[in-house]
Amino acid sequence: MYLVWVPERVERRFGKEGKERLLKEMERVGWGIIEPDGIKKRAKPGDTVVLVGGDELFPFKKVENPTHDPDPYVYTDNLYASLDDDYLIPELALSRLPDGGSLDLLITLLRSIGKNEVGAESLGVTAAVWKEAALEVYKEVGKEEMVVSPPSEEKDLPSLKKEILYFNVHGSDTSPYWYGEGNGKYPVILSPRSIPDFSGVVASEACYGAYILDKKCDESIALTFLKKGAVSFLGSTTIAYGPYYPPSTEADLLVKLYFQELKNGKTCGEALLEAKRKFFKKTVEEQGYLDKDDEKTLLQFVLYGNPLGRLKWTLS
Repeated sequence: MYLVWVPERVERRFGKEGKERLLKEMERVGWGIIEPDGIKKRAKPGDTVVLVGGDELFPFKKVENPTHDPDPYVYTDNLYASLDDDYLIPELALSRLPDGGSLDLLITLLRSIGKNEVGAESLGVTAAVWKEAALEVYKEVGKEEMVVSPPSEEKDLPSLKKEILYFNVHGSDTSPYWYGEGNGKYPVILSPRSIPDFSGVVASEACYGAYILDKKCDESIALTFLKKGAVSFLGSTTIAYGPYYPPSTEADLLVKLYFQELKNGKTCGEALLEAKRKFFKKTVEEQGYLDKDDEKTLLQFVLYGNPLGRLKWTLS
């Protein structure tokens, strides 16, 4: 298991004292400490790797957007998780610890790395237009009814203090809010200020749900969840795709497979790795190829936080 950092970028951002402070915290984790070019030299298939820092400290790889939507690039960590040139299918279980411009947040996330176990209480939130498709995903981890927006708005949300949170809503790269959709309305369903202290896992299909470039904690739901104690956060860095109705494809399929792998006893990092592998296999088997939306899905979903978190309950 390895922590990967770019020390000169850390020093540029937080100064020499900040760099030394961060290094001491990394050493306490007890993993190997390497720089990016050491990943392919040291890591082996199936190893767990953690990238230390957000984009300014540890830049995302920018891959040309394979689709025709407005995103010029897809921000991805797949290339760091791949030991060969086929970066659509990673070989490493990988997560990232964002910093949100705060060394204290980065150190807090480093200290959280460990074998956290998460219980079964869940909550699902979906835009009304995706209700049926979202239920197909959420039933992997939840038996309760989902929160549907509209009619629900942020003020109507039940407690978010659950162990598993699933969102199939709208997001934005310029706004800190997530939105529902239905009957021509787009009510705000979640903002950073509504997130309580939290110790579970989050999976979101929101467009830009994991977009953290130049964001402070109060400007990002993903960063706020991590600051409030989330074990991990799975989301998309760019515009994501999904169906209105089952069967699950694109983002829905990836998150569904991720939940299945968590139930199979995998850690969060292992679950995303295996979900991407199975996404590729299942999609090619069913339609004969990966279309451009599928390629983007494999690239855009990233994991933040503790890669060793897992569910207390499994299928076995």
